Order: sequence, then C-alpha cells, then structure tokens
Amino acid sequence: MYKIIITAFICFVATTLYSQSNRFFVYKNFEIINGDTVNYKSDDNIKNGYWIYYKVGLRAHSDFGNPDDYVEYKDYLYLISEGNYVNNKKVGLWKFYSDYKTYETQYVEKTVIYNKEEQKDSVSTEYYGENIVKSRTYWNAGKIDSLKVFYDTGSIKCVAKHKEGVLDIFYIYYPEGNLKYVGKEIENYKVLNLERYNSEGEEMALRDNDLSAIAMLENLMNYLDWSPKTDCK
Repeated sequence: MYKIIITAFICFVATTLYSQSNRFFVYKNFEIINGDTVNYKSDDNIKNGYWIYYKVGLRAHSDFGNPDDYVEYKDYLYLISEGNYVNNKKVGLWKFYSDYKTYETQYVEKTVIYNKEEQKDSVSTEYYGENIVKSRTYWNAGKIDSLKVFYDTGSIKCVAKHKEGVLDIFYIYYPEGNLKYVGKEIENYKVLNLERYNSEGEEMALRDNDLSAIAMLENLMNYLDWSPKTDCK
C-alpha cells in the first residue's frame, strides 16, 4: 500500500518512526519497511508513490541472490528525506532531515511543498531543532512571495517581500520585536535606500557599520537558495 500525505504541516522527529531496530526488504522495484510498501519504481526507473531516502546503520546484514530476489536488513535507519512522487516528480509535502550523528538526534530540518510540476508552492519551513521554526518561505508556483526569519526564541528576525519573485523590500528586527532596519530600492541585492532605528523605534542616522545590514541581507539569500538533498540513499 502507498501512503499519500495531504496535510500541509506535519512535523515529527525521525525517532518517532525509526528509533527501534527496523526490518526491511529491498526488492527490484520497491521496498518494504516495517510492513509498509515504499520506494516504487518501474522497470524504466520512473518513481511513483511514497519514497523514503535513508542510510542504513552499520550493522546491516544482507543475503544477495539473483536480481529478482530481495535483500533483507534489520537495523537502524537514518532518514534523509521522504515524500510522494508522481511520474518521477516530487509532489505535495516533503520532509528533509538533519544530518545524522546518532538516530536519537535527527529531526526534520525543513519541509517543502511541491505542486504537480515539482515547483515549490505554498510554504516551506526550516527548523533550528525539533519544532523550533527558523524560517518560513511563501511560494507561488516556484516564485517567492515573501520570507520570514525567526530568532530561536520565536520572535521575528527578518521579513522580506517580493514582487514577481524578486526581492523588493525587507525589514530587520531587534530580538525584542522593534524595527531595526528597513531596506528599499533593492537592485541585484544592493540596498539603495536603508533606514535605521534604535530599540525605542526612533529613526537614526546611518553609520558606516550599518553595512552589516547588507551582510544580513546576504545571509538572507542563503534561506532563499536552500536546496534540500534528496537523491542519495
């Protein structure tokens, strides 16, 4: 049976599913993990249904036969990503996991929603750790509408708004919530109009070191250009 995810925001750590030793079978065209059929591909390598990308723990055992036989493993799985394919395109909610050191420390690092053309759509969410939101990017058929970045305390750190997928204006906030910078008239990520405010909300004259706001803008681009790893097992 194939799982289909229709809920937009589902987040759980890898240990919820795979904290115990797992039993799974690798066949020619699909795999069975703890009783669930996943990772289906046709003879011409077209992927469909629910896929789980993972790395097997070091204690994996196998019994290889001819190509039509299965390989049986019983060990820990370290998750990389999971979600649905439709005719070789990622569709719907995909979850991307943090790098594995031990299976206990894995968590969902980012979630991405894809439309039927495998374009980012709706909302992508990145996390500092388990359920602690780092950023939310709002998409429309592969183009960014806006972006919100958060401090690890949950307060807003930065808001960026776009027109036709191009950065138009951004706001940077103090950890306490008051506005710190406003960047306007942005050309090729260079801010031509920058406003600065103190922690009480009063506009202040710009200083030479306010170029740090530009550095923050460059850091912001790292969120926009984040490319999840999917195609490794």
